[in-house]
Amino acid sequence: MISILSFILGLSLINTHIPLAVSQTKNYNHQQTPLKTASVQLDYSYYNNVSKPGIKKQADLLEANRLAQEQILIAEQEARAETLRQQELLSYQTNLQRKNTANQQQVASVVTVSGDFQSAIYTACANFGCDPNKLIRVMYCESGGRSGAYNKSGPYIGLFQFLSSTFNANARRVGIANPNVWDSYQQINVAAYMFSIGQAGRWTCK
Repeated sequence: MISILSFILGLSLINTHIPLAVSQTKNYNHQQTPLKTASVQLDYSYYNNVSKPGIKKQADLLEANRLAQEQILIAEQEARAETLRQQELLSYQTNLQRKNTANQQQVASVVTVSGDFQSAIYTACANFGCDPNKLIRVMYCESGGRSGAYNKSGPYIGLFQFLSSTFNANARRVGIANPNVWDSYQQINVAAYMFSIGQAGRWTCK
């Protein structure tokens, strides 16, 4: 009797422990799965803590170098502009000095103009209303006070280097019946008339 009971009890115990063993095995396998998944995660700590700051520092250095080069180019451009400005100023001052010197020489030379011509110029300017000193200066500049002065490029003739067509047209307005471009006194009167009506700009000499 005891033997049969022991056998039955043994079977019960065996049937009781088998599911437990299977259950524990399944739980064990289930717990190992997250460990395998965690092992494939990437580690970005090197990039975030080492590489990225290094790249930023290099970019900052490149930008600082670019800005420095830009400042150098700006400084060079400003230096060139200042050099050109100084050269232009020097050229202007030199030309102005030459012009003043030429004017002084020209005024000083007016005294060499024939007294008859000078007297005629003062008379003509008194009649027509112009500046005799300016007329004398232009006459000297154009011909040196020489009644026979001739420039074939025009041709330009006489004291005031008239073109024949210009002289003849204005001589008639003055009332000269027989215009003669080679007549110095006619030229003086025609020039005085033209100066009085604002046509002094027809002459290159001032």
